[in-house]
Formats: sequence, structure tokens, C-alpha cells
Amino acid sequence: LVLTHLVHWLGLDKKHYARAALDSSIELAAKGKNCWAKDLITAASRLPFQCPELVLIATTMVEDIQTYAKAVDNLMKEWLQEEIDSSDKLYLLRGRLEPKKDKPPTQIASTMRHYLTMVRTQTHQEALTSILLSTHQLAVEILRYVNHEHQHVPRENRLCRFC
Repeated sequence: LVLTHLVHWLGLDKKHYARAALDSSIELAAKGKNCWAKDLITAASRLPFQCPELVLIATTMVEDIQTYAKAVDNLMKEWLQEEIDSSDKLYLLRGRLEPKKDKPPTQIASTMRHYLTMVRTQTHQEALTSILLSTHQLAVEILRYVNHEHQHVPRENRLCRFC
């Protein structure tokens, strides 16, 4: 989202206040001063996946940021898929294929799931999402954690009390 705003601001005329503020921030960042541009560069360097360095200098152009944003988006999707594939909590999302109109179903890590559009009640959508993300209060999830009431319970023994 912030990169979209950055593209917009870079596209403005240099006389526009928002563009002048951006240019000033880029100039401050070049001098090592604390500013919005430096914060953005720092945030980009701390993403949980390896991505190219964000370069914000006086000659940075809209196309540079658009290219960077596409690279970050692709790397984020790859990272997210790896997280899904390696998480024991997200087993219901592994290998999930999303239907595409006039195309075969494909695996997509981040998208509005087609079945959520079929569920009209928001609380039902939230409940379904909670099940898929293992953020529910069922035994399979709650007994994962050790607390003063119980020790860690192996997954195969975490049964619903009604089953």
C-alpha cells in the first residue's frame, strides 16, 4: 500500500506539496536523518523474506518503484506459500486450489477464497476462516500450548471432548 502511495507521489509535479514533502524526505534520508523515506527503507529491509534493497534517491522514478513493488509482491507470495507449507497450524490450506473462470484451478497463497463469497453471514465467514487458520478454540488447537492446567498434548491425542 505504501509503495502505491509512493508511486503516486513520485508521479506528481515537483511543485505539488506532497511531491515536495517526498523530495525533502528523500534528501533527509540521503543525509542519514530520521524521516519517512528512511523509515520506509528500514521497514523494507526488515521484511520477513529476502528482497532487494529499496533505493530512494533524488533520481528515483515511478517505474523503479513499480518494478520494486512487483518484486516484493512476488517474493511475499512465495514466502507466504512457504509459511503455509511449513506450518503445522495451516494444514487445511496446504495444496488448496482456487477455481479460475475458464482456466484450471491453481494454487494461490493469498486471495479472497471463493467459498467465502458463498457464505453470506459475516460471523460464519469469520468462523470458517478461524477453522482454516487454526485460531479456533477447539481442542486440537488449545491443547497445543502448555499452561498451568495441562502439559503439551501430542497432536494425535488432541481430541474434541465430544468425539
